[in-house]
Amino acid sequence: HFPSYIELNSKTFPRISELTISLWIRIKSKIDSTQHTILFYKTDDTQSVLLVSLIDNARLHVELLDDIYDVPVPLSKEQWHHIAIAHNLSQSENIKILINGTRVILLTSSRHYRHQTRNQQRIIDSGGDLFVGQTIRTTNLTSNSMTGDLEFDNQRTFYGEITLLNIWQKILPDHDLHLLANDCHVQRRLCGDAVTWMDFVNDIKGEVKIHWPSGIFSIFENCPNQQWLHEACGNYCRKLDGNLLFLLYLNFI
Repeated sequence: HFPSYIELNSKTFPRISELTISLWIRIKSKIDSTQHTILFYKTDDTQSVLLVSLIDNARLHVELLDDIYDVPVPLSKEQWHHIAIAHNLSQSENIKILINGTRVILLTSSRHYRHQTRNQQRIIDSGGDLFVGQTIRTTNLTSNSMTGDLEFDNQRTFYGEITLLNIWQKILPDHDLHLLANDCHVQRRLCGDAVTWMDFVNDIKGEVKIHWPSGIFSIFENCPNQQWLHEACGNYCRKLDGNLLFLLYLNFI
């Protein structure tokens, strides 16, 4: 089984000490695995330095460096949700996670042990591997699928739809984080300065599908039309398999 994922090949992920992530997500009603990878980044052969995923009945799970953050309330399925994550990496307790524009309560923990040295740099290095929809594994499991030099765990594949995923190398103000979930004009204007949405669609692998329309524009009360929102962050029309499709959202199946 060839894995379905997106790998960021069009640019190098920068070295960052501050981070904001914004995306829209819709989860399929049938979930067959316990963890669904949304975003994964690692810089060497060790464990990931950034992981955004869904676990245990669609609860948001975030790993940043040595710290783990869990949202206790699951996301409802078959509905669009906006997720925003903002964090100064030197201050692990000051992370902000908003779902649909509202800050949520977090359960926090750490994956370092007494005999381990905590990551003192508190930065994410550049030049690593950034994936959407899949997690690289470093151990041999029967569920793994090999593609070139990459080894994936099919049990952590994302099933659902993602759109307007942007990453900034700074912390966006609370006002902007709220408006990204509620204001069509802000959603169209604010694009990631580390990675913007269109950077992710240059190297799609497997059965990731591109569809139009997503219907997401109806969430915003002030969107003129779907085409207007479609032009956010450099979206444009592409020829795909002989059909003209508007590149608005990606469907992982």
